[in-house]
Amino acid sequence: VTVVSIRTHLAEIIAKDLVEPRAGAPLTLDVAQLGPDGGAIEDIALGAPDGPGLSITRADLRWRIDPWTGFIDITALKLEGVELRAALRPDGTLDLGPIAPFLAQADGPKRVRLNGLDASGVIVRLATSRGVATARIAATGGETGGWRIAAREMMLPQGLRVGPAA
Repeated sequence: VTVVSIRTHLAEIIAKDLVEPRAGAPLTLDVAQLGPDGGAIEDIALGAPDGPGLSITRADLRWRIDPWTGFIDITALKLEGVELRAALRPDGTLDLGPIAPFLAQADGPKRVRLNGLDASGVIVRLATSRGVATARIAATGGETGGWRIAAREMMLPQGLRVGPAA
């Protein structure tokens, strides 16, 4: 057992302890690299093992930690092999499953800020009453400079149309 393996194992435990209670779903991951200003995480799955709501093959990230406040600024996050499963409820609202709590407005001050997101080739599978719609999107940006999301491809079930909101 090495210091590196102990450190990565502790990082995995901390990540699970931070994410699982908020998501209300299990998290699995493998910390592949970890350093004082960045790391890499592989085989991330959030949600049921047989069909996670979010899966990511690899996440490479860089961060800065303010030594006085402990505030974490994620300055770069490159995601590969991302698949998001969501559902369109009969009332028309979107169910993002276990990632929904992370998109909601947080109570109190934020401790982490995300900037430098690069997630191209994200596959979104949206379950609807007419079948599953699939889209390939790219998401970039961050909290400081704004977010950009662009659809690259869409496959819709028969009878499902996409148009402007009424």
